[in-house]
Amino acid sequence: MNSALIAEARKIYHQSLIENKVLTLTKDGVASNADSNNTPSKIIAKIIADNLGAKIDNKLKGQTAGTLFEKITAQFIESTFTSLKHLRPGNWRIANLGNQNSLKISDFAQYEHLSYLADIIEKHKQLSTVLGNDYMISPDIVVYRELCEDEEINCEEFLIDDSICKMSDLRKKNSGKPILHASISAKWTMRSDRAQNSRTEALNLIRNRKGHLPHIAL
Repeated sequence: MNSALIAEARKIYHQSLIENKVLTLTKDGVASNADSNNTPSKIIAKIIADNLGAKIDNKLKGQTAGTLFEKITAQFIESTFTSLKHLRPGNWRIANLGNQNSLKISDFAQYEHLSYLADIIEKHKQLSTVLGNDYMISPDIVVYRELCEDEEINCEEFLIDDSICKMSDLRKKNSGKPILHASISAKWTMRSDRAQNSRTEALNLIRNRKGHLPHIAL
């Protein structure tokens, strides 16, 4: 019997972590994502590493491992989520918002207003002491939906024309931004500071959005 697509994608995902040396073991059996100063962390991480078939190898630098983890996770989401179009139709995109990606949170409909706020603060520096800059969220991975042309909306029946739906977020003709469906915080290790970072990111997504809140995952 053939494996289900998501089950197979999960195997490939785990194998990629090993092949790219994101998940490794030291000679002493400490997994690369364990807190080496915390016994329960080392035990739990070792069990997972053994189950996935991790090998003894040199540990990658933290930033390199984190970047690879984000990339491999985004590939896993791409290979699974996009196969569910029959359940959730739409033109979906998955993006890893690393340093090289031109996309930013204000490029999405729910957070477009943040770019205007940033421009105001840039012009009036004294506002930064009141407003700060923690409203600018930087998710690791996003899932978003592109907007629809009128031809797509009207493909089965003449539903809309220029007299209606002039403010619909989903209609491309209204010159809006793509709709953020999910924000994913990808942390290869979970120290207390990174847990706090993910929590702050989630709270900012909730507090600063305009309209529907995207799904938030860690």
